[in-house]
Amino acid sequence: MLLLLGSAQTASMQTLRERIETLVQAIEPQVADVPVTSAAQLLKANPPPLLLDVRSPAERAVSIIPGALTEIGVPPAGTRVVIYCTIGLRSGIRARELRTQGLDAVNLRGGILSWLAEGGTVVDTQGRPTRAVHVYGRRWDAVPDDVDAVW
Repeated sequence: MLLLLGSAQTASMQTLRERIETLVQAIEPQVADVPVTSAAQLLKANPPPLLLDVRSPAERAVSIIPGALTEIGVPPAGTRVVIYCTIGLRSGIRARELRTQGLDAVNLRGGILSWLAEGGTVVDTQGRPTRAVHVYGRRWDAVPDDVDAVW
């Protein structure tokens, strides 16, 4: 029985990743000129880069990736800034803007949805772990089964 449950969870996660990939491919042409990093790469980064959440205040009020900032000044030279939103469009646009200012800014491909699908965590405004995330709208309700999507 455990083996079957594991297989079902694997299939469910594969379906989730495919759904996120479809959402990413829909927006990617609009930010194709912006370098990206994956959630898997970000989770392994040591030390972690500077994270910038460009989602709306209402979205950030539900949860945020631990350590992410909501605005940045001028980071130290050589600092990589990884920018994220729900799926990658708003963050790709912001990364493009920051790159024109000379910053090493990259887009988190798949945004917070990919982050969660790869096992990343989120915290509430008090820094406490939560399993809720604002997904911008019903169309982007692509989160793991144990995460509550809000829109």
